Amino acid sequence: MEVSIIIVNYNTQQLTCACIDSIIAKITGIDYEIILVDNASTDGSQEHFCRDERIKFIEAGRNLGFGKANNLGVNQANGDYLFFLNSDTLLLNNAIYEMWRYCEKHKEDNIGGLGCILCDGNNQRCHSYAKLNSWKDIVKSYFLAPYSKTKAKEIMAMDAEDESKDAFEVGYVTGADLFVSRKVIDECGCFDPDFFMYSEESEMQWRFKKHGYKNMIIKSPKIMHLEGMSQAKKKSPTMKKIIMTQSSLYLYVKKTSSSFQYTMFRFLFPLTRLPFLLLSRRPICEKIEYIKMILRR
Repeated sequence: MEVSIIIVNYNTQQLTCACIDSIIAKITGIDYEIILVDNASTDGSQEHFCRDERIKFIEAGRNLGFGKANNLGVNQANGDYLFFLNSDTLLLNNAIYEMWRYCEKHKEDNIGGLGCILCDGNNQRCHSYAKLNSWKDIVKSYFLAPYSKTKAKEIMAMDAEDESKDAFEVGYVTGADLFVSRKVIDECGCFDPDFFMYSEESEMQWRFKKHGYKNMIIKSPKIMHLEGMSQAKKKSPTMKKIIMTQSSLYLYVKKTSSSFQYTMFRFLFPLTRLPFLLLSRRPICEKIEYIKMILRR
């Protein structure tokens, strides 16, 4: 088996069906398997996918989050390569073969995570990679975000490399389309189970870098990411999502920084959130919930 494709599903039955259909329609030239891990969906997904003979179906039994569910898939995978693919994606060409071929041709290049430049449902490029940010970068970015989202994004170097090249090194590849060899996973470990959702792919690829591997983007694969379609659309993120995202951010800094650096982050990061707490129109109960999250870090 050359590639094991691992998809995590949580109440996204229709999107996941379309994703699987696109894989089967587009892939040629390699032996592959599709492993679907369901995080205790309540939309009929389990009843539907357990009958789909094209896939290997795993019931998690509860919502494990992104990383732990992917790890379940890895435990059942037979491929020399693992491809972590979001349920809200569609293959537009023979993308997985392109990634496999690139890795096979560049075995001496120490490739860790590999991804491509994603496009959204309107065929516009969307978030695909960024640098591995230090605690200082994160503090600066969140400090500037209320005043200039463009500057904040520049500090995080999101999608900011020279994309004229057919292949280029990045800090980390987004978890929506992450291609990794089994050898790298065996050496560096898979997703850290301490993360529920968010920042787990950057922490894992930080470990790849620590072991001397390069995370890369190549341009030949074409994948559409219907970003946000797997969650209810809202004008602004819910407090639950904000807390989940920033809790993971604390965890990322803790795992990738020294004790002194993490202490500095714990002191400075809450100061960057004062405008959010003071000027946001969110209910007082939500702000109290947010403050409790910061105090628990």
